[in-house]
Amino acid sequence: MKKKFLLTMNGEDVTDSIRTSVSQLGLSPDIMNRCSIFLILQLHATVMSGMENPFKAIRELNLLENDPTTSRTKPPTMYSGKYLKNLWHKHYEGTGIQSLMTNLRNQFKLNQKNLGSGLPKLAAEIAENEKAGMKKYFEPEDAYKIANEFTITNFQRRVEEKKITGHWIIYANYNKKNYYLCLAKHSDDDKEIRQRIDSICLQEFPFLKGILSSL
Repeated sequence: MKKKFLLTMNGEDVTDSIRTSVSQLGLSPDIMNRCSIFLILQLHATVMSGMENPFKAIRELNLLENDPTTSRTKPPTMYSGKYLKNLWHKHYEGTGIQSLMTNLRNQFKLNQKNLGSGLPKLAAEIAENEKAGMKKYFEPEDAYKIANEFTITNFQRRVEEKKITGHWIIYANYNKKNYYLCLAKHSDDDKEIRQRIDSICLQEFPFLKGILSSL
């Protein structure tokens, strides 16, 4: 691929060294050639900051290339909104308490909707006691069971149902190949994501002009 952007540090071209560093995280040359320089820089920044685990994004990139069905996050989805229409996004697991709490909260709500309770094991135990005519008050040791179901059990349910949510890998599909454009978070504005894609990715991958929606 023709190098269209240079990454410099103190006036020195560090593009190749950053590409090499990112490829050593576990991306093949073929995948690297279909990653935008913006995405490569994002992965490099993730490593340097230490705030996120880059291997979670790398894992999903490799699964998209090989067998997406083995992923424990949500399946790839095409955008339908104004700014990112016709592009695809794939979830990868976030790092930290905020990402964990988002998944636990979502599973709690899903349990309420589908099972009638956010903590169905606890609800079943209460119902069984009531059916037997027993009125059981919560004991201190019950706190462990409640906490265990809310955290460990609910997270396991989410994994088994392949509903883990997190951040996004945004990509385009062209000639039956994926071209990876950038990483994004749920809180990122679609309009701003599109502006980055237009200003950087479109220069590297001109075919995006025929994929991106008109604004």
